[in-house]
Amino acid sequence: MRKYFLLHAIVGVAMIAGAIAIYELFQPYIRARSLLSEIAALQVGKSDFEEAKRTGARLGSQGNDPCLSADCYWAFEVDNFKLPAAWRGEGTRFVAVFRVQNSIVSEQHFVLQIGTGYNAQTADFWERETWPHLPKQFIVGTQSSEIDPHFRSYVDLTPATPSDVRERYLSFNLNCLWKYRGCSDAKELLPTVDWP
Repeated sequence: MRKYFLLHAIVGVAMIAGAIAIYELFQPYIRARSLLSEIAALQVGKSDFEEAKRTGARLGSQGNDPCLSADCYWAFEVDNFKLPAAWRGEGTRFVAVFRVQNSIVSEQHFVLQIGTGYNAQTADFWERETWPHLPKQFIVGTQSSEIDPHFRSYVDLTPATPSDVRERYLSFNLNCLWKYRGCSDAKELLPTVDWP
């Protein structure tokens, strides 16, 4: 009888430890998916300050201090750096930012990156009401470095960008946050970008 209880206790502890490990593994992915979905639902140039405040509050932030309708931003970050390096590789970080100016959402910015520092490979999506240097509705580009041919991809858009184009380039590979060894370069971070 004692062995029976001991076996159940061991199995119970193993199940709890397994559930905690699974939660820790998938929590960054789930949080990043939530951030992307909620923030991308805001419409640059249309959504107002109150809608932005509600979205920020749902996601756990009141915005910068002071957060005024004239100018306020919300920034969120999630990463997998708590996972063992043997699992995550260099590690992956997802950053989501949105801003209100003059009572209207004026920009959204999403970045998925591998590693940290100067050599971090990134995929960038940035939508603003206006871009002084943007002669078209959107620009998609890539950059290489001396050590990495797939170093950075970027997408700059305005609200005039067709919705199917916007959706295409919001398809970050958030699996990089949980998969074994993460992703290896910017080409994997945003697979919808065409590389030369």
